[in-house]
Amino acid sequence: MNILQHKSWHVYSQKNRERVLKDEAKAGAAEAAERERHTTAEQEHRLAILRHNAQKRMSNQLGSAEDADDKGHRIDGAAEASSQKQEHINFWKDLEDGTAKTKQGNPEYEAEQKRKQEKWDRTVAMHLDSPFKSQRPWYLEKKKADKPTPRTDDQ
Repeated sequence: MNILQHKSWHVYSQKNRERVLKDEAKAGAAEAAERERHTTAEQEHRLAILRHNAQKRMSNQLGSAEDADDKGHRIDGAAEASSQKQEHINFWKDLEDGTAKTKQGNPEYEAEQKRKQEKWDRTVAMHLDSPFKSQRPWYLEKKKADKPTPRTDDQ
């Protein structure tokens, strides 16, 4: 029996499909309205900033040559520009002059690295005097206490 078509909760019934389409259209319209409202608010904010900057510029041209920057410091634009000569900024001037304090290394770390390097050199390098320095193998050395082992008659 195929009675699913007659149930109200059937997902693919015509009535439920129309309801879904209507809900999607309503949600899309709400999202578009929200996006439009956000865009309008952002445009108004930008316009207010531009108007404020233009007003400051106009008052600066009409008033004195001094102006206050955003942090509240008073600067004289013409005097400051003329006092600074335009030249290239050299971040490494002290290094080039040799006046910079170069960073000293960690002595413990350097000593450890030196020990590791010496150990590596000993491992890898060919030592010509090593046959004279090396000891005899353990199996060639005489026993310090040469005691004969007691024999039993069972052996």
